[in-house]
Amino acid sequence: MLEHWKTHDYRAQVHPATLCARKELLLALGGWTALPVAEDTAAPARSSTRLPPAGFTEVGLHYRKWEGQMTAHSSHSEQAERGARRPR
Repeated sequence: MLEHWKTHDYRAQVHPATLCARKELLLALGGWTALPVAEDTAAPARSSTRLPPAGFTEVGLHYRKWEGQMTAHSSHSEQAERGARRPR
């Protein structure tokens, strides 16, 4: 997941809300990262460096966008905004 994220303009191929991980793994990785942005992407990306991710054939999340959410606004995709969410 980390390699995909880094090579696809920092966009994950799965929604991080579907993460299911063993407590021991998250603790070994330092716990849940307190980042100003993309904290939900950091945990699965870091865990994929230790263990290969497992997938399921069942749908784990139905994601919908509505006009009131932050990621639905064009400003969320603007280069300056995306740059602020990227690692340095």
